[in-house]
Amino acid sequence: MNFKLLKEKVVAEVEVRPSQSTFIAKKQVLDQAKTAFNNNEMAQNQKRQELLDLEKIRIQQYNSY
Repeated sequence: MNFKLLKEKVVAEVEVRPSQSTFIAKKQVLDQAKTAFNNNEMAQNQKRQELLDLEKIRIQQYNSY
């Protein structure tokens, strides 16, 4: 529902609440998905850093022989 219509008293608040609840629920799902995506990216970056650290150690050990 359009909040402008509510403000202009074209529709009642009772008519707006269900669509507002639906919107909030869908926005919450979207926000959770974004958070999960960002957490996944951070985990991938941490694993890449671990791989780089291991490669650095491997090269250092190779060069010490």
